[in-house]
Amino acid sequence: RNISITDNYVAMTYNGACVEIESGSVGYANGISVSNNRFDWTGTSGAASRGILAEKVYNFMFNNNIFNSLTSSQLSSGIMIGTSGDSKWGQISNNIISSAGGYPIYIDCDLDQSVISNNVIHGPGGSDLTYGIYVNPADRCVITGNTISNLSSHGSVAGIKLTTTSDNNVIIGNLTHKLIVDDDSSANNLCDEQTDIGALNNET
Repeated sequence: RNISITDNYVAMTYNGACVEIESGSVGYANGISVSNNRFDWTGTSGAASRGILAEKVYNFMFNNNIFNSLTSSQLSSGIMIGTSGDSKWGQISNNIISSAGGYPIYIDCDLDQSVISNNVIHGPGGSDLTYGIYVNPADRCVITGNTISNLSSHGSVAGIKLTTTSDNNVIIGNLTHKLIVDDDSSANNLCDEQTDIGALNNET
């Protein structure tokens, strides 16, 4: 508990995570800060590569980090919170994620009472980046001030996607291509019209 990982430079060439945080039980990984780091992906096969990989984290801050892919094989995710348990009371803010080919911010658990704000995400273009921020699902979260550009030029894409059963969230003031909130019948999400900058940089 109460761990801070800050002011590091990590260059990674193999599949895995630059920083991996796991907890045996929900809530044990409490008070985690990963901030002011730079993570560079320099490998040739990045299908399972992540900058930060966490599970079952409470009171966490993943802020002011830079994630970058330096090869044509893109980083899979800048920040991923995994499936083994709920995470809550967190902040993911002011990160820069460049050329990630999977989901740059990928929350594959029930994220509760957290903020995702002021992140800058720039995809590699082509057919790689489908969603900039993907949460499965979110409850009582605020997603605001994020800039997401250079999404895939093919298929169904969105800057931000929240899956079914996401409710009581506020998603406002983002600069991105598209917002998808798969509401169920009981959901109560507050969303504004996100400023649409197109799937590609020059698309309107």
